[in-house]
Amino acid sequence: MGGVDWEEYLRLVDRHRTPALSWAALKCTSDLQLPAKVQIEMQQRADRCRRVALRHIQLLTPLLRAFQKEDISVLCFKGPMLSDELYGDIGLRHSKDIDLQVREKDLSRVQVCLEGLGYHTDSSGAALTPREWAYYRVRDHQLDFVPNSGAGLVEIHWRNQWETPQQSQMLWNRASPSNWHGLSFLTMHREDRLLYLCSHGAEHVWSRAKWLGDLARIMADGELDWTSVLRTAQATHQDRALLASLLLVSQCFGLPLPSIIQEAADGLHATLLQLPVAMLCTEEEAEVRHIGVRVRDGFRCLQYRRLLLPQHTWQMFWQDLTFSRRDFWRFRLADSHIWLYSLLRPVLWLGRRMKRARKQYAKTTS
Repeated sequence: MGGVDWEEYLRLVDRHRTPALSWAALKCTSDLQLPAKVQIEMQQRADRCRRVALRHIQLLTPLLRAFQKEDISVLCFKGPMLSDELYGDIGLRHSKDIDLQVREKDLSRVQVCLEGLGYHTDSSGAALTPREWAYYRVRDHQLDFVPNSGAGLVEIHWRNQWETPQQSQMLWNRASPSNWHGLSFLTMHREDRLLYLCSHGAEHVWSRAKWLGDLARIMADGELDWTSVLRTAQATHQDRALLASLLLVSQCFGLPLPSIIQEAADGLHATLLQLPVAMLCTEEEAEVRHIGVRVRDGFRCLQYRRLLLPQHTWQMFWQDLTFSRRDFWRFRLADSHIWLYSLLRPVLWLGRRMKRARKQYAKTTS
């Protein structure tokens, strides 16, 4: 290990969001002599990661208690609870926010509950009206809530973007009750959790190595019925995301693939593996890359998503591309004019892109 470029290693830890996991792995590596500076840097990064996890638990505790009091079912599927489930330690897995899933029919009660705890949906603190909620339920699958203190973010999901109402109901039917130090919540069935992580990582073109680590952990446990997993993935149109993700994990971690997965993956388009590998190896964060590189990557990602989700039409991809929940508050319309958002999407999208390009240009010329 004497030839390791430790500055590069630290940069990669930051880039792929693995501070506590990387530090735990380094400490378990025998005969590894870390430079003192690197030890201090890694310890500091791991400590920050754990402090964030503790802060999330502090935010999560009153939320779960309030939901339980109001008899609102809630799924915890990421964040410190996923870290505890996969690694037995709430502080090992890096997370930037709290993700909770509720039933669509409970959304209005969830909003009231969160507002009672001092949360709001945007900087003005304005609550969503029933018609605005209806607009969101059709066109999006999550909404952000921020505490009045400004510290923390809670993402409320009412479905995953690939789900039909029937598939959402199946997810709830298969969820199991869990308890963590007196906090009651539901957790996804192991197959649904695997498919969610595969589709989430694939949606983001596997740009973070930490997501692959989560999948590797699940695959290494050997507790999945792969025939059932593949059948569910095919029924929910997540089969290409599943197969490409598992092939990627197998290549990166050297884990053997179940024969049924290997056979189903034969003939998978090479782009579904090549582009994620390229993104994983990209040194810079997406938002700081040169505008030309970002445009090129944007077209490559569009081709990738067409291969990943062949059942989606170009119209659906355009709607996904142009929709942004932030526009809802930047250009707020009266309830009677909610329908105008659909017409204004291209204009608002172009405005966002131009604003982002100006910021990037200002950074490069300063």
